Amino acid sequence: MVLGRYYGAIEILRLGKVLAVHLLKPHRVLSTCRVAGGIREDLQWVCNHQACEPAGHGLAHRLWADPVAYRELICSPHGIDPERTALLGTAASMTNAAIATAEGKGLVVVAACTAGVESNATAPGDPPAVHEPEGGRFETLEQPGTIVTMLFINREVSPGALVRAAITATEAKSAVLMRLGVGSCYSPEPATGTGTDQLAIGSLLNTGRPLTGTGGHTLLGQLIAQAVSKAISRALELQNRMTPASQCSLLAVLKRLGISSQLELVELIGSYLPPFYKELLSRNHLPITHDGPTVAATTALVCLWDRLRWGLLPTECAPEILGRAAAQIAAAASAWAWEPPQLSPPTPRLPTAQELAELVGKAVAEGFQHKWPPEGDET
Repeated sequence: MVLGRYYGAIEILRLGKVLAVHLLKPHRVLSTCRVAGGIREDLQWVCNHQACEPAGHGLAHRLWADPVAYRELICSPHGIDPERTALLGTAASMTNAAIATAEGKGLVVVAACTAGVESNATAPGDPPAVHEPEGGRFETLEQPGTIVTMLFINREVSPGALVRAAITATEAKSAVLMRLGVGSCYSPEPATGTGTDQLAIGSLLNTGRPLTGTGGHTLLGQLIAQAVSKAISRALELQNRMTPASQCSLLAVLKRLGISSQLELVELIGSYLPPFYKELLSRNHLPITHDGPTVAATTALVCLWDRLRWGLLPTECAPEILGRAAAQIAAAASAWAWEPPQLSPPTPRLPTAQELAELVGKAVAEGFQHKWPPEGDET
């Protein structure tokens, strides 16, 4: 199925589990493809392939174990020349791919992206998942979840500017995750991508003097960022149902503190409640854990904890800072029916991620009880 033709030089097709970009005219391509990566000018195709389902499938190891054979396996059935193809891979469905364009002053930028971050979002410096041994073959990668960015420009871009465009596109990707409040799946840090992100950027050759500016101060840099941002945002909405509205939840805020599911979150809050309120919470947990003021107060608490960890605030003041922020969570959860005292963290030192999550659970539980006082005491 042809999804679109752009600037008379590329055609984007969906071929089952493959999103294929046919280069109708020569392009200079920078890619992270393991067998045709780097900068090439002889490619005819740039493709993205769904290698497995996001959970419990395990077929992605073929990509890592033998990338040459993998490329042959995927390309040949579709009549695509493997030797002239840069192939990228993901667990995301190609029906959830998003295409976005940005144009200005004769420049056209096209981004075709897939994105999944629920199980593999990472921050720089997170613990490694794989190691490339002496023989050059990676150990099996078991963490699906990848952002694949394919980007195309209707003007020739110098090799150096093509590399700079990769920085601009990566910054745009990370900004999308920042705006959505995505946290790492492996540490308490905010996520900047996933551990398996891949990228390909093509620029149309023979269009006159090569452009040399793709950074943040240039028009082309702005168009790259706009196209990538739109495409990745839409791809996350399609693949993970992740939107600004869906991220307004306690679970979204607390995931990077180790709370992995709504059930775990409800159990955490319920552990601080007496039986009647625990049962009431279990029947009404979604409106409570998606309450805007409560989510806002919890977000503030986690942001303060970040700044304490990073040294932007004095750790000696952590009990007061976090205790007062926790009191705001309790007040919000009570529908502002109560002015709670400062809620102290479990220790006078800077709490761990788990201890901070427990403080949030305690604060929400305290507020919930004051929102609904015992029958007959309603004021």
